[in-house]
Amino acid sequence: MNNIINNDKMNVLKENERIYKISNDYNYTIPDTLTNYEQNRTNHTPLVIDIGTSQVNAGWATDSSPYLQFPTIVSKFKDRKTSKNVIYIGNEIYRGETFSRSNLRSPYDSNVIINPELLEYMMDYIFLKLNVNSTIENPVVMTETLCNPNYSRKLVSELMFECYNVPSICYGIDSLFSYYQNNSSFDNGIVISSGNHSTHVIPVVDNRGVLNLSQRLNYGGYEAAEYMLKQLQFKYPTFPSRMTNTQAQELTQKYCHVSLDYSKELEKISKPESRKDDIVIQFPYTPVIAEEIDEEELKRREQQRKEQGTRLQKQAAKQREEKLKQKVEYLEELEKLIKLKDEDEEAFKDGLDEYEMENEDDLKKTIDKLSAYIIKANNKKLGIEEEIKEKPVFHLLDIPDDQLTQEEKNQKRRQKMLKASYEAREKIKKEKEEERLRIEKEKKEDEERRLRDPEGWLKNIHIQHKEILQKIQERKKRKNQLTDRRSQVSQSRMRSIAHLADNEEIASKRRRRGQDEDTFGLNDDDWSIYRTINKDEHSDTEEEEENQFNHLEELLQQYDPNFIPQAVIEKNEKKKTIISQLSYGLDGYNEDDQAQQYQMRLNVEQIRIPEVLFQPSIVGIDQAGIIEIVNDALKQFSQEQQNKMVKNIFLTGGNINYPNMKQRIINEIRGILPYQTIFDVKQASNPILDSWKGAAKWSSISNQEQFRKSCITKQIYDEYGHDYLIEFPMSNRYLNF
Repeated sequence: MNNIINNDKMNVLKENERIYKISNDYNYTIPDTLTNYEQNRTNHTPLVIDIGTSQVNAGWATDSSPYLQFPTIVSKFKDRKTSKNVIYIGNEIYRGETFSRSNLRSPYDSNVIINPELLEYMMDYIFLKLNVNSTIENPVVMTETLCNPNYSRKLVSELMFECYNVPSICYGIDSLFSYYQNNSSFDNGIVISSGNHSTHVIPVVDNRGVLNLSQRLNYGGYEAAEYMLKQLQFKYPTFPSRMTNTQAQELTQKYCHVSLDYSKELEKISKPESRKDDIVIQFPYTPVIAEEIDEEELKRREQQRKEQGTRLQKQAAKQREEKLKQKVEYLEELEKLIKLKDEDEEAFKDGLDEYEMENEDDLKKTIDKLSAYIIKANNKKLGIEEEIKEKPVFHLLDIPDDQLTQEEKNQKRRQKMLKASYEAREKIKKEKEEERLRIEKEKKEDEERRLRDPEGWLKNIHIQHKEILQKIQERKKRKNQLTDRRSQVSQSRMRSIAHLADNEEIASKRRRRGQDEDTFGLNDDDWSIYRTINKDEHSDTEEEEENQFNHLEELLQQYDPNFIPQAVIEKNEKKKTIISQLSYGLDGYNEDDQAQQYQMRLNVEQIRIPEVLFQPSIVGIDQAGIIEIVNDALKQFSQEQQNKMVKNIFLTGGNINYPNMKQRIINEIRGILPYQTIFDVKQASNPILDSWKGAAKWSSISNQEQFRKSCITKQIYDEYGHDYLIEFPMSNRYLNF
């Protein structure tokens, strides 16, 4: 049955597949109107700022939702046109110049604020959008992470009091604010908060968070996106385009879900029928359209190639003619020069210097070479075949040295070298000719056998093909085993090396004591050790076998209509492997399909990425999963307290939005609690915005007195220190070291 998937980017209809398009477009909203600050200033409306590692939510406490929502990023660069520093904040980055995205920075390191300069840019942006153009006269409520360091809080307090002159500020934990927003009373419970950089489990007892028994898992939305990116890079190492962290985060948020039974679903994914559930991600690409050429165009191009070839031939012939003409003129000049020897000796010597000749012999050799070149060129032009060269005569080799002059002795030495070179060339020619005759004879005999007994001949070719194929496969298997240090072949090789090194060490000690001498190599058996430890066979033998194998496959393809080449068999077998099916589907990789080259398939990644929250060992994190953390946290309390806490297990944070997350936690919690224990798991109505809404609720009119007591004023700031914190049910604990 066909699945029709409607997507904002593309509508696709394809049998048994869901194809989505991914792009570099960003969805963002920037308010065009400004708030009425004068009214909020008169009413002393608290300003609520939820500054998380992924997103900033800011607005007035009396609003139902935050006025501003933008990513926690800053881009600062120098404009080349105006030579001025430009700063983009949050969503403005995606509306600005493209190169502004190349220098994205965050005031956070993990989930701790470390850069007050970038934080100041964000605060300026917030106050500007909220139409705060004078002194800030409103109390400020800010969220912070669990166990926020005093130094980080000090940076924020100094900025708010000394730069913006706020009257007071209140700090609270974001996940506890979300818990407060979704519960009528801040009663016993346990909070599971999974954010952008970490996951926290916070027990709530007697109307406040028990922070000393809280636990943290170093895995959140950012780490999930990184893990998705690494998985896809490993799965598609030759992917033609570069995948960004933002795209990986988009894939993680849209297409991942929590498995209710991870092992069972993994087994299901490994089966071919599950390929219909794969999500195919189509990356943007520019298709290369094949040019359609009709018959007339082919004829025209063929004629054009012939004309071009004829033109090049004429050009080469003209160049040869010019070169021959130059050689003839040069030969005539040299012949005139040699005639001057008898007429004018002095002019002859001057001519030798002019033509850079050392002596008369050098001149004669040059004339002979030019004459031979001209005769050969003229014969080739006239179509006369070159005469067979006579065997060179080395007449000085049979004459004793005492009967020769010094010049003749030098010539004799040259003749010896020429004879050796001539004989070597003749030997090579003879061997090549014998090899050619042998191959022709074998081909002739093989052809006669084929004509005499076609079935027997074909059967013999199949046997040879199978034997060579087996040798090649065994060689590949051995090479693969040698790469595995645990294999028997690799360990045998290492034992041989260790034995050789041990014997050499003993022999070296004996030599130092003068008891023995190094005789290694005198016996031919000594060299067998290298054949034992050599991990590669001789390349000549391997190349010869491969050439013979290719020849046999050509014969089988020619005379056996049912023969399937080994390359096709291996390709089909590769398509059947689970790795190929997970990466490219049941049809395998098609080099001619341009769209497929820019496609990624999400199958096991859909459940593997969120599963790390329950099994951190998947990515090598040496920590317990969230269910084990919850179990450890519950064990720290009495049974009566546990019974109250499990009735209010609360899920919050942006990383909780995976489908099936609540149901998986319910299933896992049921497994760690005693039989028939009553428990309840609730999820935040809006895991991303409920922290801001909870902070706004805390600062509302009904809690004016409690809120006022939880605020740090400028007087308290100056008296108790810049990192001071007033504790209340949703706050961190203040530890003054």
